[in-house]
Amino acid sequence: MRTPEQTDSNYENSKDEEQKLTVDNLNRLKRQKQTHLLDLQGFQNKEISEKLYVSLFTIEKDLSDIREESKEWFKKISKSGYLNL
Repeated sequence: MRTPEQTDSNYENSKDEEQKLTVDNLNRLKRQKQTHLLDLQGFQNKEISEKLYVSLFTIEKDLSDIREESKEWFKKISKSGYLNL
């Protein structure tokens, strides 16, 4: 059985982890947005990685994730009939 102090400690640790995940997620989303904007402006992946101080692999992964999300969005929109092309 846990003492109240242990329970409080575990709660605080899980809360800290949750906040860290949220901050990490926000940082990732901000980086992906910057990556996407630079990509649209015509910068090469290597140039983007140098500008954002991250690895080339990270940029390639971000762009892959962005493209997948875009595909899913277009599929969803086309099924809803929102775009009458």
